[in-house]
Amino acid sequence: MPKNERRQETTPTLLPAGSQPAGQLARRPWRALLPFWWFALNGVSAVLTGVGWWTQVRAPGAQGDVGVLFVHTTRETFLTYLGLAAVVAGAVLNVAAQWVQYRTSAAEISHQEQELADREDRLADRERKIGRQQAELADALRLIARKNEQLEEQMLLSKVVLRPLIGTLISLGGLDPMTLPDDQKSRPAQLYGQALVTMQSGIVEYLGGSVSDVRVIYWAVEGRAPHRLLRAVDKRGERKKPALVMREGDGARGDEAFRALDGQQPRIWHLGEAGAPYAWTKRKMWKAFAALHVSGEEGDVFGMVTIDSPDPEAITEDHVRTAQVIADAFAAVCANYTRFSDYPTG
Repeated sequence: MPKNERRQETTPTLLPAGSQPAGQLARRPWRALLPFWWFALNGVSAVLTGVGWWTQVRAPGAQGDVGVLFVHTTRETFLTYLGLAAVVAGAVLNVAAQWVQYRTSAAEISHQEQELADREDRLADRERKIGRQQAELADALRLIARKNEQLEEQMLLSKVVLRPLIGTLISLGGLDPMTLPDDQKSRPAQLYGQALVTMQSGIVEYLGGSVSDVRVIYWAVEGRAPHRLLRAVDKRGERKKPALVMREGDGARGDEAFRALDGQQPRIWHLGEAGAPYAWTKRKMWKAFAALHVSGEEGDVFGMVTIDSPDPEAITEDHVRTAQVIADAFAAVCANYTRFSDYPTG
């Protein structure tokens, strides 16, 4: 065989990635050399067996005596036992060779099983890593979807509710109650009614994507503490008929609503909760009730907006926080509209 080819055959190969540091050549394990011992043991065993057989063949008829150390016998007997010993030694070496082959095979199988187990562990680690990456990707997609929903909600609020309310606020600000012409006396009330309708319909439309069949009512505050009342008004700012009223100090029938109003904290009640306003609970079709305060920046309280739903889980804290933004914009309109309270508006 040419030297180049022999050099190529004896060049060590690189171990698989992760077995040794990168670039380090692999060394042949000691068990890879055992087959050579197996051939050597089998060879010696064959030689001893052959010698023993040849000695025993030559033993019959051998003449003379043998005197070696403490052995004194005839040559025939000596050759017979020597051949038998050689055969036994060959058999022992053959058994040793088989044992070496068994141990080598067992070690190789164990090594292969260990490599297979390591490969399965690496595969399991890779699958877990892929699983974590997929979970992170799913979380990122859910976050993107949530941000898209929030963006759509903001666009809806801006387009459908906040812009009209701001436009109404600007229009009211442009009217001077001192110089208002007679043919414009009813203009402030009309603008206020438009803002009220925009606020109510805007909340309904905002909740329309997740809540079906909701009711939004605006309750104006009348009287002074501790005997105030909340009276439902229609889109023209007039009392509803038949009247819907929640009174303060009537044995908790409306006190919880006034506490939420005075604390300027949005509240959510469910059917069966203690302290839920009587004006709501007397109609058993509503299972969830939310109250939003309509208050000015200077502490003036104009009223309360309520949201009712037949689904007890429909109204969430996120809904209430966003609806409160709409109620705050309507509160600015109410604060501007109070400028016309001392003047006839037709």
